[in-house]
Parts: sequence; C-alpha cells; structure tokens
Amino acid sequence: MQGRRVCISAPRKVVLEEVTIDPDQLKPTEIVLQTQYTLISAAAEVGLYTGKDWEWDVLYPRYPGFSSVGVVTHSGGEVKRVIPGDLVFSYANHASLTVLDVARDFYLKVPENIVPQQALFARLGSVAMTAPTVATYKPGDWVVLFGLGLVGILAAQVFGQSGTKVIGVDLVDTRLELARKCGIEYTVKHHVEHLPNIVQNLTDGRGAEIVIDAIGNADCVVDGVDLLRRGGQVLLLGHM
Repeated sequence: MQGRRVCISAPRKVVLEEVTIDPDQLKPTEIVLQTQYTLISAAAEVGLYTGKDWEWDVLYPRYPGFSSVGVVTHSGGEVKRVIPGDLVFSYANHASLTVLDVARDFYLKVPENIVPQQALFARLGSVAMTAPTVATYKPGDWVVLFGLGLVGILAAQVFGQSGTKVIGVDLVDTRLELARKCGIEYTVKHHVEHLPNIVQNLTDGRGAEIVIDAIGNADCVVDGVDLLRRGGQVLLLGHM
C-alpha cells in the first residue's frame, strides 16, 4: 500500500513523503488506517513548523499530527475491538495511511451516529475537560476564563452546565461573539483597565472562585490572580 505523510524537515520547510505499508507484515496487535480527516493544532504544530515558542530544542525531521479519523483496512490476528471497515479516532500523524498498535496507541471506535469531522474534535474536548475535572467548585461559583478559542469555549460550556457562572475573556471580537452564541452569558474584552471592577460587580464584591488560563499566556495568570476571592483557584489549561 502506498501513501504519503507530512514531514517538517527543517524550520519552515514542509514536504510530503512517500510511505509504503505491507499489510502482510503487520504485528498481531497492529491495524492499518486509511485516513479520512486530520485536525491541525495551531498551538502545538505551529511551534514545530517555526522551531520557536518551545521550551526545548526542536529536532528534525518531525511528523506532526494532533487527531485523525480513518477507516480500518487491515488488522492483525490479536485485534478484537475493531475490524476492517470500522471508523477509528486516534492521535495519528497527518498521513494518508497509518499503522497503529492497539496494545500501545490510543484509539477509539467512532460510533455510527457520530459524523467523522466532529469526531476529530474529541481530543480538544478531552483537553477542555481537564479544568472541570481537577477544579473544586459548586453551583453558583464564578469562573473567569481567559481565552475563548475552541478549548476555552468547550471548558466554559462544561462549567456552565455544572451550574457555575462563567465570565469569558478574550481580545478578539469574533471569539467573544461566538462565545455568546455558545451560551456564555458574560463576556469581556481583555486589556480593559476596568476588568477587576467588572468581575467585582458581577460577583457582588467577593471575586471569582476560579480563574482559568486557556491561552498559555503568563500575563493572564498574573491578571487573573487579582480577580480571585481569597482561597480561589488558578488553573493553567493552555500550557504545555
């Protein structure tokens, strides 16, 4: 089987490499996936592309990937949970063909009622769920969330469904508008000098119970501390 994969061979240089997969050489726990869709993570993969904004040196070549959905074409003899023809979600690289070891690599069979393009976003959902999972809160608590990208909005929705009151903060007007359409009632454009006053007024002077940085910006953490009540929590959701 012939396929291609994305390779970042050097900073700002991307090529398509030819790959060959022989289904007859699969290990007993391996499967071959024919990719339908992959999702690009701007936060993680732009750093690989530029070679910057990382806390460590980027070694090349690199084969980027964030999440992928593909159809099983072949499987080893010990694979039981999926069969050829099944649709599978995984963290595979950007490639037309991928080999996964089901005994080692993360994967999920996509239910028939889930659209493949929507299944791609499961990884973003798992990131967003981190904050509600580790935080301590109760209905009626106030949450200030910096960063209304996909992860931020998903996290805000989960907190809102749990009975908390969420204040979404961002610099981009279109993101603020999208957040409101997604049910986030309170939105504030960041870098306004009166942000602490807005939070104090909304919370009747007590401050927020939780502040979340869903951007990965240290300035948001510093600004967020001033918005907390005594004993409040700061969660870093946008950091790697």
